[in-house]
Amino acid sequence: AYLNANLNLEGGLGKWDLDHNIANKRLKTWPIASGTIDNGTAGKGIPDGGTYHPSEESIEPPLSPDAPAAIAAGYEQTCALKQNSTVVCWGENYNGEVGDGTDIDRHTPTAVVGLSSVTAIAANTCALTEDRTVSCWGLNQYGQAGDGTTLNRYTPARVPGLTDVTNVGETRGGGHSCAVKQNGTVSCWGLNDNGQLGDGTTTQRLTPTTVAGLTNVADISAGGRHTCAAKQDGTVSCWGDNFLGQLGDGTGTEQHTPTAVPGLTDVTAINTGANHTCALKRDRTVSCWGFNYNGQVGDGTTTQRYLPKPVAGLTDVAEISLGANHSCALKLNSQVACWGWNGDGQLGDETNTRRLTPTLVASLTEVMTVTANGSHTCALTQDRVVSCWGDNENGQLGD
Repeated sequence: AYLNANLNLEGGLGKWDLDHNIANKRLKTWPIASGTIDNGTAGKGIPDGGTYHPSEESIEPPLSPDAPAAIAAGYEQTCALKQNSTVVCWGENYNGEVGDGTDIDRHTPTAVVGLSSVTAIAANTCALTEDRTVSCWGLNQYGQAGDGTTLNRYTPARVPGLTDVTNVGETRGGGHSCAVKQNGTVSCWGLNDNGQLGDGTTTQRLTPTTVAGLTNVADISAGGRHTCAAKQDGTVSCWGDNFLGQLGDGTGTEQHTPTAVPGLTDVTAINTGANHTCALKRDRTVSCWGFNYNGQVGDGTTTQRYLPKPVAGLTDVAEISLGANHSCALKLNSQVACWGWNGDGQLGDETNTRRLTPTLVASLTEVMTVTANGSHTCALTQDRVVSCWGDNENGQLGD
């Protein structure tokens, strides 16, 4: 099956499917993509249940170049990578987060200027391109754009000296960025007051610096003022601020170089919130630790956790994504469950009630990927529709 999708950058987005007004925060379904799904037998005279042997003329056409291929939620903005390897963003733009060369908030998708051949996007408004280099834009107060300055970037700027990148880590608005290189090492840049760059110092870095002693990294995520890496052997190391237990090492002691999370094995992905961390394991369960005042650890309590705790009742997980104080998981059945703070409706359950254990997002199925940040969440469904919910103060839901 295929979907013929078109993205309207002028704001003509059609009719909303959902409109739940909750304390002036809206749960929205944004029909970015529209069209007709064809099972490949239309016009072939093949009845339902029949057998059709495809020929060259019956090969299904690709998705429209404007169809969304991936999404990434920033702290108060959201971006989508399109099939044609360009990027659109919307939401807060005071510091150039949308990347359109202006500082005007955008409430509908707007093209990022001068960016092409993109293979992946990250929440800190950084993009990985086909040549394995990275370009960043937006707030640069602490050097988090990595271009050697502290000037905000209103259009993408190449991160100098950073090559052979395979993964740009998600960032939760804390002022630093990280990337995994092809050789399994990690480079970070930006704010370093709690040692979150992992270079053994607390010195701010305006260009990438290598994380000390860290190799064989598979996944990276930068939290508020801490950073965690999942290694190829299934273990996890974290560094930076640890006042709320977000490093998971059983202490509240700040670490300036990578420190192993004890007892945690078989990890396939890592994700950080503002002050909590979650790991997806090979058995498709999730363990979390750190700040838990709003239940974002998901263990049924509000007890701060200095060591990993399994998320209660959560199995068959495909991927995870964390907001500032909430957590979400995409399940193998293509549904999404979220837990934690819900004051802006970011859990998507049509309430503002915090949840101490996972609760399903209402009226959302056939999800391909989920992304959370700040106080909002977005999902891309199999029919290439982007749905967003939660805080919409700066237009980050895209309506």
